[in-house]
Amino acid sequence: MMDNPFDSRSAERRMELIFEHSSGMLFVITPDFKVLRANKKLLSALGLTAEAVVGRYCYEVSRRRDSPCEVCVLRTVMQTNHPAREEHAVPLPDGSLRWFDVSGYPLRDESGAIIELVEMAIDITERKKTELALRESEEKYRRIFENILDVYYEATLDGEILEISPSVEKFLKYPCSQVIGKRVTDFYAKPEERAAFLRQLQAQGEVSDYPITLNDATDVPAVGSVSAKLLFDAAGKPVRIIGSIRDVTEQKRAEAALRQSEGLFRALAASTASAIMVHQDGKFVYANPTALRIIGYSEEELFRMNFWESVHPDFQKLVRQRGEARQRGEDVPERYEIQLARKDGAAIWVDISSGAMTWKGRPSVITSFFEITARKELEERLRTLSTAVEQSANTIVITDTDGNIQYVNPKFTELTGYTAVEAQGLNPRILNARTQPAALYEDMWGAISAGRVWSGELHNKKKNGELYWEQATISPLWDEENKKITNYLAVKEDITARKNAEQALLASEEKFRLLTESSLDAVLHISLDGTILYASPAAEVWSGHSPAEVIGTSVANYFAREEDMERGFAEIQKIIETRQSGMFEFLLKGKKGDILEVENSYAPLMEDGRVASLLLVLRDVSERKQAEKERARAHRLESVGILAGGIAHDFNNIMTGIFGNLQLAKLKIAEDHPAHKYIFRAWEATERATHLTKQLLTFSRGGEPILEAVGVKEVIEKIVSFNLTGSSVKAILDFPEKLWPLKADSGQFGQLIANLVINARQAMPDGGVLHIAGENVERLNSVGTSGLPASGSFVKLTLKDEGVGIAPDHLGMIFDPYFTTKETGSGLGLATVYSIVKRHNGHIGITSEVGRGTTFTIHLPADRSGQTPNAGSGEEPDGARPDGGRVLIMDDEELVRMVVGDMFEALGYSADFAGDGEEATAKYREAQASGAPYALVVMDLTIPGGMGGKEAVQNILEINPEAKVIVASGYSNDPVMAHFERYGFRGRMVKPISLEAMKAELARVMK
Repeated sequence: MMDNPFDSRSAERRMELIFEHSSGMLFVITPDFKVLRANKKLLSALGLTAEAVVGRYCYEVSRRRDSPCEVCVLRTVMQTNHPAREEHAVPLPDGSLRWFDVSGYPLRDESGAIIELVEMAIDITERKKTELALRESEEKYRRIFENILDVYYEATLDGEILEISPSVEKFLKYPCSQVIGKRVTDFYAKPEERAAFLRQLQAQGEVSDYPITLNDATDVPAVGSVSAKLLFDAAGKPVRIIGSIRDVTEQKRAEAALRQSEGLFRALAASTASAIMVHQDGKFVYANPTALRIIGYSEEELFRMNFWESVHPDFQKLVRQRGEARQRGEDVPERYEIQLARKDGAAIWVDISSGAMTWKGRPSVITSFFEITARKELEERLRTLSTAVEQSANTIVITDTDGNIQYVNPKFTELTGYTAVEAQGLNPRILNARTQPAALYEDMWGAISAGRVWSGELHNKKKNGELYWEQATISPLWDEENKKITNYLAVKEDITARKNAEQALLASEEKFRLLTESSLDAVLHISLDGTILYASPAAEVWSGHSPAEVIGTSVANYFAREEDMERGFAEIQKIIETRQSGMFEFLLKGKKGDILEVENSYAPLMEDGRVASLLLVLRDVSERKQAEKERARAHRLESVGILAGGIAHDFNNIMTGIFGNLQLAKLKIAEDHPAHKYIFRAWEATERATHLTKQLLTFSRGGEPILEAVGVKEVIEKIVSFNLTGSSVKAILDFPEKLWPLKADSGQFGQLIANLVINARQAMPDGGVLHIAGENVERLNSVGTSGLPASGSFVKLTLKDEGVGIAPDHLGMIFDPYFTTKETGSGLGLATVYSIVKRHNGHIGITSEVGRGTTFTIHLPADRSGQTPNAGSGEEPDGARPDGGRVLIMDDEELVRMVVGDMFEALGYSADFAGDGEEATAKYREAQASGAPYALVVMDLTIPGGMGGKEAVQNILEINPEAKVIVASGYSNDPVMAHFERYGFRGRMVKPISLEAMKAELARVMK
């Protein structure tokens, strides 16, 4: 249902749409200048949201002021109680100047009091930039004149042809030179038509679409449609005729053919250049190829359409009214101009004629047209150019050859205060401020009187005495034969604001120099070919290149990579084309050969409306980039760690069954048994699988280290001896006498060193030397240790091999899980190293050169508390056999319960079982009450869907505070395995559980 146009809600919706989608920027403001509303265009221009604007004063929002503006259209509205309109020039932050047409309107209540104000601003900057258009207008008119399809001409009243467009050659087959100077009657096929044409023209002042018949150069009649008008002199006397002739020869011939017969109509219509269509009862029944080509539909598509669908919506009502009137026999124009809708959605202008006819015995309407879109666009441009002078934002003055003013445009009056009547006949020297040398004016008059264009700046004075600056271009205007100067045309732009800005710029140059020379970022001024014109002192601080060394050289010398240099010069070209600022990053070559990651912000410096040079601000972001890489790597490890921990948990449950049963089988089968070697091989394989799960756990979230004082030298010596025994790699250890101990997990630290030693051994298959050095560090140099505090105690470890090295493309991925360049290996070794270092709040760095070797540098927190370091001997406790007793084993996996029970029985215990914490609590309570308590409880930490060990141990301790409970798990997101004592456990067993580890933990717990 359509909205009632008088319905208040519909009106309100339309007003809302108009407000929001207005081409102008709209404010609704209270009488004390607080913003009530602002439309989208205004919010977009301000770069603000509605919430940031509504409720604030308008001058705060639009002008960044804390008090009302001195000149304000709304103040005028309040003072006069009437609408007001003003134009304002607003300087933008980028130094450009934009003009706005600002209107203010009062909104009143029923008593007539102003309750709200509406301000609308329309950007009119483009209207004011017409100097170039004016200079080019004559050439544009000439190009239009020379390329127009219709024949344009100018003639005297007695018929002498003064000017004619080149299109006459196509129409009459005469070149212009053979037509100009002749009489119009020389070409009329019927001279009486000329007399009738003149009578109508003199009576009406103009004629449109007047039919004439002319003879072309081959004496073949050519039919034309003339539109012409009289030109009058200042006294109102007609002096010339100007007009256009459209070649309608083919159209007239087609119309004649159509009248002869329908068959002949089809033949002609199919070949004519005019578009022809026939419709009956609103449906198309015929269209010639030209019509189909113009509107873009196939014949099949067109015949399914209603006639009105081919007409642009803006013209459907007009076409319908005229069609209905024609069918009623009323007199309506047979020819007019409308827009049609093409299949692709484009609107095209056509010159269309319609008439009644009989098609296959039924009344029909025939329509013929030809496309005039180009002509309409041209006419619109001509109208625009014709009004440009009057509406120009520049001052335009035309004088005679003595300099006396003959014409001034409205901008002249607005700027100078002199009306057109006052200025008429005066000399422009009335504006001379007498502040410039006489030689300037002598040069100006010498140039223009010699027929040259003069451009320069003039310091002038308004009628009220106010001084201002203008940029003037004065051109001589020649007569039609281009032999004599008839007038001078001056186009002038008010540049007072620019001149004031130039003075301000001079004052700011010193501020700029102080700013750039004190900035931590390097500031460069370069030419468009890349030559460095200026460099601030900051560049030397981090690149080593002093300003004196780089000025006059090319920026190409300082790119570390060829692709960076190519991109840099591509960015320069982009700035020249787009005039836009931007930013890109590249690798810079320092004076000492070091490579720095640099962030480059650049902006164009403009002169005379073009990009003249560039300003670059360079910032060393090497440390920030390294930190970003570290964060990205840590994020990848965390993501993989979550997955790895889950896999390890499930895998360790399975491995507990396999590993435990193999150990028990080894105890039961003699070495000479045929199956012993197979069991031994399987046991070795499970040990390797167990080592893999330990790697996974180390960088999973369950691998939280147990921190204690660890002796660095002792652990490294033992790990190196074990892992290099039997190889051709030699280790050289260099540790100071009083190397601080680490605050670390001894097991994880040993794993870290073992993985790096194994990595070095594999990198030197033919032998070599592994250098390992330690160093106490009190304060860190931030370079290379991003993310660590500058102060604090650290132990620095350096492991340098002489191996094959790592390719640069691989260097950034070596700590990623499962990345390896070796034919064998899991790809977890270095990922585990990285994870251990990060879990200890340390830092690891790497440098490598292919064919020369690799160096790992590690910083780990030192323990200076004075406690005795753990040497990480790895010796098993004496494993004193327990005295026996009952043990309660809680695990949701039956396989795990059975094998752990068998292992306890092998050590002299008897085993009982529970599937979850609730069952274990019940059995423990029952055993305590029976007088036959359990000597030990072993609990799985996590029971899916049931009570796990963390909750169950609390129940056990409530029954017996002295209960001995051991937690067992292959993985946990909680810190229980690292700090089991805090949760009530006496010990821990990590799955898969070995007999040796079980014996060691029992020996400790059962003491």
